[in-house]
Amino acid sequence: MASQDHTADIYAIPTADDLRLATATNPLGRPIYLTDEVEDSQERLLTRLAGIHMAVNVINDLLANSDAFRERQASGQVNAPGEWPLPPTYVEGLFVAVRFLSEYAESLSLGALSESHLADA
Repeated sequence: MASQDHTADIYAIPTADDLRLATATNPLGRPIYLTDEVEDSQERLLTRLAGIHMAVNVINDLLANSDAFRERQASGQVNAPGEWPLPPTYVEGLFVAVRFLSEYAESLSLGALSESHLADA
């Protein structure tokens, strides 16, 4: 019978490298390009803006699909298997997420513009 090691440290705090390795892929196992690893600040900014843009597009597609489902359902049309509407609280939350992501992207863009004007001066 195997004995348990009660002296092992079960509360070990993961290092930054451990966390980076654990979060370097998305749930589908595809790599996530970490913007902190990019040395060029302009490239890092563009990578962040592209990520925000992709997230906003995906959220907008989810909202559009949910709305289309509800319209088809209301008119008595058959929906494809696997389609579903989002609950109202999710819809509101996603609209809020789009708003704040858009504001964040705008602030990043404006910050980059002001930095480029300071560098030109």
